[in-house]
Amino acid sequence: MKRVFTCGLVLLLLAVPSSRMRAAGSSTTAAAAASGGVKQLDEAFLKAIQAGDIDGVMKLYAADAVLFPPGEKAARGQEEIRYKWTSVLNANTVTDGALADASYVTSAGVSAGWGNVSMRLEPRSGKPPVTIEGRFATVAEKRGGKWVYVFVGIGELDEILTLKHYSKTK
Repeated sequence: MKRVFTCGLVLLLLAVPSSRMRAAGSSTTAAAAASGGVKQLDEAFLKAIQAGDIDGVMKLYAADAVLFPPGEKAARGQEEIRYKWTSVLNANTVTDGALADASYVTSAGVSAGWGNVSMRLEPRSGKPPVTIEGRFATVAEKRGGKWVYVFVGIGELDEILTLKHYSKTK
């Protein structure tokens, strides 16, 4: 799953000159928070997924976005990404979600974030709740004046290497 983080980092490095990233330093995180960027999307995602709001989740993704769920094939575009998240939400209630040790950088029309993620899933089947933990990497672009995800990678989950237990695979 290191490939997920590496892909996100490569995309970021291609989009943002390294000298600008170094020069921006810690003020880049403040700029991302002030201007929105991927940090704003990550926060909105957590709210929407916990509310079971699939339309709210999908508003965050670009039409050509790519989602790399843990242990599964990449979901490309709105239709496949909607299928993945709808499957998770149909099988579970997400009662808690959090990002920790998150870092964010924003430059011009590109923003990236990475860190740790945890979600508590309560299966609708009546099975005991499970908290999954892992790492995330997200990349967003500003399109038409609005920030949207173009890449989301989730990997290295603690005990569960795939969400197949909680969703259907297309």
